Amino acid sequence: MDEKIRILVAEDDLTTRIMVKGMLESLGCQVDEACTGDEAWEKIENNNFAMLISDWIMPGLSGIELCQKIKDLKKEDFLYIILLTAKSEVASLKQALDAGANDFIAKPFDRNELEARVRAGIRIVMLEKQLAERVRELEKAKSSIEKANKRMKKDLIAAARIQASLLPASLPSFPECNFEWVYKPLEELAGDCLNAFNLDDENIGFYVLDVTGHGVQPALLSVSLSRVLSPVFLNANILMRNGRLLSPAELLGELSRLFPIDFDNFLCFSMFYGVINRKTLELKYALGAHPQPLLQRAGRAPFFLEGGGFPIGSFEDIPYKEFSFQLKKNDRLFVFTDGLSEARNEKGQQFGKTALSKLVSSLGYLPLRQVLDRLIIENDHWLATNRIGDDITILALEIK
Repeated sequence: MDEKIRILVAEDDLTTRIMVKGMLESLGCQVDEACTGDEAWEKIENNNFAMLISDWIMPGLSGIELCQKIKDLKKEDFLYIILLTAKSEVASLKQALDAGANDFIAKPFDRNELEARVRAGIRIVMLEKQLAERVRELEKAKSSIEKANKRMKKDLIAAARIQASLLPASLPSFPECNFEWVYKPLEELAGDCLNAFNLDDENIGFYVLDVTGHGVQPALLSVSLSRVLSPVFLNANILMRNGRLLSPAELLGELSRLFPIDFDNFLCFSMFYGVINRKTLELKYALGAHPQPLLQRAGRAPFFLEGGGFPIGSFEDIPYKEFSFQLKKNDRLFVFTDGLSEARNEKGQQFGKTALSKLVSSLGYLPLRQVLDRLIIENDHWLATNRIGDDITILALEIK
């Protein structure tokens, strides 16, 4: 054996005790002795034994009583118990097993049989020891993982705060129109982003984009895009070239060139970008695999504007199509990510564009902020207990 197994022999008969001790020592075991049940119990309380070989009937505590006390002690280390007994009735043997004995040998016993039972017990003891060590390792690993998860959770929350701080604190209000928005990430970090800003004296720009996936990588790309599209330094960013504002289609093409798809992580993004002329209220826009925006106009049912296109970064040289639409007084435009329209309930059914259109129609001309809040509430009801969803971002504008 690689290590000595410590065994306690509790037997009041000296001859039997000597014989059992000799056999155990020949197996390389370390043997301790007890003449009575009380002596055995005292040694068990103060020492760690791998195995106990005990007579059933002896002075003081009986073997059965000893088993029961050991069972109630609930020591961390496993103790394998073999009872030596002249009893052979099934009821007596059941009593021994119920009390906590693992095995028993009928007296008078054969040395070879006892040795075989001890060897089997030792294998079980070693397996239990390995299992206990493995459990301790797993508990230690679990503790380390829990600590790491807490740190990661804390870091993610901090990162989420930073990401949220990059969103506009409030969207600008113009004499011609006003904006409202909702940003609801599925997890701490999101891949969605939005903004609306004054491009010049005549034009208002606004966008919604959605990076594929969840977690750190999409969030980092989203943050990078928000910085690239920031209107703070208009003459030095992607929105303008050589003193001229890029058209929506040109902007999507430029982004596609600068941010090619990361095929290793399948990281790409969809996008809506629109420009409203403040004098004519003409909307020019382009879509890169983004949901078509929904227009609400008095006197008719809400409808989706045309559009399509490839995800940004799919093909560097394929141009994006540009669309135009004439807005009117009281028009409302809802630009959103697919987390809203493609939300699935427990049956796997999508919320859908038709349901979204009907819902907007049913809300009429409540204040725009209230409409957005109701859209989120109804979407949550649709999801119910199905938490497998996506980030939801809605940017809405109303022509005054």
